[in-house]
Amino acid sequence: MKIRMILMALAALLYLASCGDDDSGIQLTQDEIIGDINTGKKIVITSLTTYTESSSKVNVNGAKGKISATSSDESIAKVSCSTNEAEKEIYVSGVSVGNTTITITDSDGNTAVLKVEVKDWTALWELSRTMYVVDRKCFVEGVSSEDSATIAADAIEKDSYNKYYTIRTRDYIPFGSYVTKRLTITDDKGNVDYTTEFTYTNGKLTSEISLETGDDYKYKTKYVHNTDGTISFEEFRVAVATGKEEKYGDIGKYTFKNGNLVKKEKSYYGTNSSETYEYDAKNNPFKNVVGFNLFVNDEEGAYVNNIVKRTYSNSNSTGTYTNTYEYKYNAEGFPTEQKDFYNGASGGTTTYTY
Repeated sequence: MKIRMILMALAALLYLASCGDDDSGIQLTQDEIIGDINTGKKIVITSLTTYTESSSKVNVNGAKGKISATSSDESIAKVSCSTNEAEKEIYVSGVSVGNTTITITDSDGNTAVLKVEVKDWTALWELSRTMYVVDRKCFVEGVSSEDSATIAADAIEKDSYNKYYTIRTRDYIPFGSYVTKRLTITDDKGNVDYTTEFTYTNGKLTSEISLETGDDYKYKTKYVHNTDGTISFEEFRVAVATGKEEKYGDIGKYTFKNGNLVKKEKSYYGTNSSETYEYDAKNNPFKNVVGFNLFVNDEEGAYVNNIVKRTYSNSNSTGTYTNTYEYKYNAEGFPTEQKDFYNGASGGTTTYTY
């Protein structure tokens, strides 16, 4: 009798164990989602939000044999399966904003459906904006001083010379080990004049691609971070229509010290040149603008401080050329005005508003 009762108890336990083992077919999860803190099981997903120009990995659990996946609208999102059958993973790549459905099927004909929403990847960016204003004067001859002032004020107000620098910083990318930042320069009416996109690997700038509105070419610079702390660069251009890339422009090297660019050496089709830079001890005007501290070249202002002297020389000339800069500062040590002098002659005034 005891043996019979023990066998019945074991049978009951086996029955409960088989019922408790959830064999409900294909289940989808993501590595980023931890799931139930008590059981350690990942949360099963039936929907996914991803972004244009990005890819999201989804784990396919409980599938039998080889899996396949299709998207109901590949103009919204495309899907691919891992080449390693043992991994049983799919990758959903956002193409354009919208909604689509991904269907996953295993070799036994079991299916799972994943509803996908694709959002614009710029929704992931933080936005900072600053205005760069060049001081201008306007005089009208042949009229009274009062009329001259009125006409001049109207002309300056309508002039779209003021430039707004918009920095969009992408803090999180669902899939991939890179970060992209974008600099957009617009006029005061919001029309885009110029866009540059920066790509980083392990927190270091590896390329930038610039496009002026209406141009037939994008201009690309590739960067290599050397073990001695210098950064080598090479310039290319990319045809907008075909995507064809060719060498075009400078090859050179940047040298930094204390967070400031102190020397730029480059070669341009056989002409070698060198620029050296000296600085004050005050704050750069773009210090608190997100993203500026990661730029490399001299044009974007990759400095901790402000340039007070720039000296230029090249192999085709025996002389040197010098720019000097004078500043006025506010109480926080940021420049409010910069005066530019080229070989001693005045080159203009820049004002900064914070």
